[in-house]
Amino acid sequence: MSKFGGIGRKYAEIDLDGRKTLENPGEIEGFQSPENWESNFNVVAEFDAESREEIESRILSKLKEIEAELRLPLLIAGRDFALHTTVQLASQSEDPERQKRLFEELMSDNKISASMDSMVGVPVEYKYILIDKGNVLLGSVDMPEAILKAREEIGKNYELKGVKPVSYENILHITLARITDSSGEGKEAVPEEYRNRLIKLRHEISSQPITVTIDRVVRGHTSDLLKIN
Repeated sequence: MSKFGGIGRKYAEIDLDGRKTLENPGEIEGFQSPENWESNFNVVAEFDAESREEIESRILSKLKEIEAELRLPLLIAGRDFALHTTVQLASQSEDPERQKRLFEELMSDNKISASMDSMVGVPVEYKYILIDKGNVLLGSVDMPEAILKAREEIGKNYELKGVKPVSYENILHITLARITDSSGEGKEAVPEEYRNRLIKLRHEISSQPITVTIDRVVRGHTSDLLKIN
């Protein structure tokens, strides 16, 4: 398992920035699909049915209530995009021909396949709900060595193929929800209540963390893997 120090600091920084943003409603970042999602290459882990059901009953259902009661449009995991945790993302070449060739090589790379297989069946404990600018995240503190090793090996294989792995040092998270639009009537009042409800939910989860089991690991373009509705 990984050490808490660096991870704790990373999560604290994310959460502090997020809370400050919510104090200034005009600074909330509504969701916009990055243009490079169709060219980025990603490896993500998905969870078994029991894990998905627990996340739904303990967190996602409550986010849907918050969305309805505060009239704050959200993209919610499991409903609007695939529930997942990112293992390792890579930024690809902007040249279409090279991008196509690299994508095919990464999709068929046996070393990446072996790293992906090594994560199936691994349990991961998620403990902290983080308020990130326009996102709600669920972070893992005790990152399994199997995940860290696979992430490192996949990153090395990206570099061997000539693509740059995105740094995910001290973070393993699930994106639970994204704000899609913070404008509209009652805008000034929404963030404070939104923040308060999320802090309450955070206490509930941190006192009884959620342990999920990785059911499968997939790879491809980020846009295809997230299946955003």
